[in-house]
Amino acid sequence: MVVLSVGGLWFSAPPVMFYFFLVVDSLERAGEPFGFIDYTGKVVNDLRSFNQAWYNHSTFSRFSEGLCAAGTPIFDEDSGVTRERCVYLRPDGSFVANNATFYGAGDFAEGLAVVDVKKGSLLHREFDMRHYFDGDCSFIDETGVRKCGSYGLAQNFSQGLAAVRPKDSLYWQFIDKNGTTKIKGSYSDVSAFAQNRAAVCVNDKWGLIDKSGKIILAPVYDHEIRPFREGLAAVAVPKDNRIDYLNADGEIQFSLARPFPEPINFRSFEQGASENVATKADTNPPGRQLDLNYDVSEGLVVIEKNGKFGYSDVSGRTVIAPRFDYCWPFVEGRARVFQRASVKGYFGFIDHAGNQVIPCRYAAAHDFSEGFAVVATHDCDHSEYIDYSGRSVFSRTFPQAKSFHEGRAFVGRPPRNL
Repeated sequence: MVVLSVGGLWFSAPPVMFYFFLVVDSLERAGEPFGFIDYTGKVVNDLRSFNQAWYNHSTFSRFSEGLCAAGTPIFDEDSGVTRERCVYLRPDGSFVANNATFYGAGDFAEGLAVVDVKKGSLLHREFDMRHYFDGDCSFIDETGVRKCGSYGLAQNFSQGLAAVRPKDSLYWQFIDKNGTTKIKGSYSDVSAFAQNRAAVCVNDKWGLIDKSGKIILAPVYDHEIRPFREGLAAVAVPKDNRIDYLNADGEIQFSLARPFPEPINFRSFEQGASENVATKADTNPPGRQLDLNYDVSEGLVVIEKNGKFGYSDVSGRTVIAPRFDYCWPFVEGRARVFQRASVKGYFGFIDHAGNQVIPCRYAAAHDFSEGFAVVATHDCDHSEYIDYSGRSVFSRTFPQAKSFHEGRAFVGRPPRNL
């Protein structure tokens, strides 16, 4: 007998029924797109034949500087561990040289990408070189050629510098594109440079440095200082229930009250329709971080008053009165907002005047990217793309969908192999 789940109900079925459902599901997937679409909704990179033996595990990220990292787990018989092998996809559907030689691969930035070439590294599904077990991290160019480095950990280049952690060290440093160390210190953690400033952690406290390594703000904050955006960097101070906004000199330009923990509980959404899905209106569990909505964006910041959220300008003046149950920074003239409805809630979008130009009717939603937003209704089984007015742009839905980057967006479920 085989146990199946349909609509959340579990029941037993003879093997023939199991295979019937499997065949039906396979036929449905065979007719669905699986690859990248362009702005017209046309599939321009059909990836249904990509690594068929591991279809259900193949992952594609997004195009960055003309290339997209793709990861496929492979079972290593020697160690008994499943490890990722990675390639880079070009917009024309071809792959760069050195196919499948990388055990981890990140986005390209400033002409280079971080890859892990160490077979013994244990990599997570989402590639984040900053918090991995030590590997053998190098920087490659767009042809797949290894340019510099053999580090335990590494981050992408930003403003000509990249943070790396040597294999024999507990501390991070910054290098240039030749691999020359430019900034060195006792940094247990660091962020990438943004607007000529980087956050560094020393003795569990966070401060700021400039591109010469000069200390701009001595490490005093318990929480990481967010990257600078529009001249300001946000940092949470939970013990005082506030967020500080720092200027380029490391001085507090203004502060905003904010309760910690925050009043809405969001969880990750596995199918990719949204970064966050509202589950119920309860307190966020201790130690569980929400997707941060602190940053300055398009001249506005999120504010909170009596459990409701709105926006102020960078002088602290309220611009959109707090009336939403949660909201996020503006992107492309639209801000994602959330309103409770019974024990669940729904997402919509507002404009700079606070007008709800797209009603809160979606069970999940991404921010806008390149003129489109991914949204999902009901239980998020299917997603669609909408424009700034909320109109469905492709007149169809997709089982899975990701945001547009560089004119392409990944859609579809992997076809199933019987």
